[in-house]
Amino acid sequence: MGTLGLALLLGLGLPGIVRAAEAPPQPAPAAPADTVSSRFILVETILGPARQSLSGARLPEHGGYVEKGLASIDQTVADIEAAKAYLKDHPEADKLDATQGSTTSPIAAFPDIPAYDRTAQGTYRSPAMVDALVPLKAALQALVNGPTGGAGTGLGDLGGYRDKITNDLVQAGNDIVAGMDYNYRVYSPSTNPATPPRAGRGVAAAGRGNANANRGNGNRGTGAAAGLQPLPIVQMNALVLVEGDAGKGSGFTAKIGDKFYIITNLHVLSGQGNFTLTGMMDGTKYPTTGALFASEDADIAFLSIPPPAAYLEILDGVADNTKINDAVTIPGNAAGAGVATQVNGRLLALGPKLLEVNAQFVAGNSGSPIIHRPTGKVIGVATYTVSYPLSDLKALLLGRQFRWFGFRLDVANQLQPLDWKKFQADGAQLKKIEETTDQLVSLLQGGDPGAKADPNLKSAYATYLVERDKAIAHKKDSELTVAAERFSTHLRMLTDPALKSFQQEKLYPWHATQAREQETYRTEIFDAMQDRLVAIAHLTGFGSQ
Repeated sequence: MGTLGLALLLGLGLPGIVRAAEAPPQPAPAAPADTVSSRFILVETILGPARQSLSGARLPEHGGYVEKGLASIDQTVADIEAAKAYLKDHPEADKLDATQGSTTSPIAAFPDIPAYDRTAQGTYRSPAMVDALVPLKAALQALVNGPTGGAGTGLGDLGGYRDKITNDLVQAGNDIVAGMDYNYRVYSPSTNPATPPRAGRGVAAAGRGNANANRGNGNRGTGAAAGLQPLPIVQMNALVLVEGDAGKGSGFTAKIGDKFYIITNLHVLSGQGNFTLTGMMDGTKYPTTGALFASEDADIAFLSIPPPAAYLEILDGVADNTKINDAVTIPGNAAGAGVATQVNGRLLALGPKLLEVNAQFVAGNSGSPIIHRPTGKVIGVATYTVSYPLSDLKALLLGRQFRWFGFRLDVANQLQPLDWKKFQADGAQLKKIEETTDQLVSLLQGGDPGAKADPNLKSAYATYLVERDKAIAHKKDSELTVAAERFSTHLRMLTDPALKSFQQEKLYPWHATQAREQETYRTEIFDAMQDRLVAIAHLTGFGSQ
C-alpha cells in the first residue's frame, strides 16, 4: 500500500499524495487497529494536503474566507490535541463502541464539493480551494467512519470534543465554499461558464456553533488598511518585473544619493542563468549590465541603472518616522503572473534588520517595495518567508505557517560588489542543494522523492520500501525501526558531501547564510525521520502489536 494508505482507502484521490513504489509481493499485513487515537493520527495526516492547497489560494481577493478556512483547520488540530489530553485521563474512551455515536452524521452537513471548470475565466485560483475541500471531507469521513469507511463505528462523545472537531471540519468546508462563491460573484460572473458553487449547509449539530466566533476577521492582509486609495501611477511605474530561467520576481527603481538603482531580493537573482528587467506597467526594458551590489547582512540586491522615468524614494530613519499599525502597501508581481497588484496591510513590528507586516504578499512579490503610506516612501523590501519546525509533528502535518517580513532599507548600508558569474554559479549549486532538501522532506512525509530526484535517492527509497514491507509482514517493530534507521543513515551519506563541499567554498555572505540554514534544516529532517517513518508505516498497515 502506498503512502498514507489508510487515507487512500477512502477513495477520494487526495492531492499531493504520491503512491509508493510497488514492492515484491508480501503476505498481507494485519489490519490496523481502529481506535480513537489512530483516527486522530489519520485525520492530522490528511489535513496536511488540505492546508497546503488552501494556502496556495491565500490572497486578499478571496474576501477573507481563505484565512477563515485556515483558522478552522488550525482549530481542528487544536481541538484534536485537547481531545488527546482527554484520552490520557480517560483511556477507556479510546475504544470504539457500536452503541455510541452521534445521532446526526456530520458528514451530511459537509458542503458539496463543486465541480468547477479549472480553466474557466473568473474562477481565480478556485482550483486550489477545491483541492482543499477533498482532503477535508476525507478527514471528516476518517474521523467518523474510520479507515475502512464503515458507518456506525461508535465514536463516543469524548467529553464534547467529538462534536467540536467535526464542527471545525464542517466550518472549514463552509468557509472555503463561501470563498469560492465570493470569487464567482466578484470575478466575471456574467461571463463565467462554470456553475457557481453552492453555499455551505451550516455546521454540524450539537457543536460550538460558529467556528469563527471570537476569532475576529481572519483576513490578516486587510483590516482597516482595506480602505486605502490605490497608489498613484507615478509610483506604480517604478515597479520592475525580474524574469529569468529560474522564475520571476519583483523589483523597483529607486534613487539613493545621486544614483539610481533597481532594488530586489538576492534570492530573486540567485539561481538565475540570465535575467531581464522590464517595467511592469509600461514595458520599459532596463539594462542588466550595470554594477551589481549585495547587502552584506540582508537579502537585498542593488543594480546600477541610468536615470529612469519613474522611481521611488527611500525613507531614512524608519524607526523614528514610522509607528506600529501604520498602513503599508506592497505592489508587485503577485504569484509570478507578471501583473502589477497592490496588497495593503499594517506595520506590525520593527527589528534591527527586519520589519513585519500583515499584508499577505506572495512569492512573486519577493523584491517588491514596502511603501509606508503616511510618507509615500519605501521602508523595506518584501521577502516571502515561511518557517515551521520539522521536529514538531503537528506543524509538519499542518504545513507551512506564514508570516510576512521585509528587510529594512535604511540600515542596509554595508554593500559589496558582486561578480555576476560567481554569484550565478554559486546560486546554481545552492538551487540543487535546496532541491535535494525538498526531496528529503518528501521522504520524511512518507512519499516518493519525485521523478526528477537523484537516482541514488530513489534507489535508497526503493530498498527501504522492501525492508519496511518485510517488517510489516513479520509484524516486527524492531525490524521496522532498523529499516528506518538504516534508510536515514543512507540518506545522510548520499546528501551531506555536496552541502559540505559548497560550504567550504568562498561564498558571498547571503549564499553562506543560506547554506547554514540548509544544514540546520536537514538536521531537523534527519532527527525526525526515524520516528516519522515508523509512524507512517503503522498507518500504512502495520497495526498494533
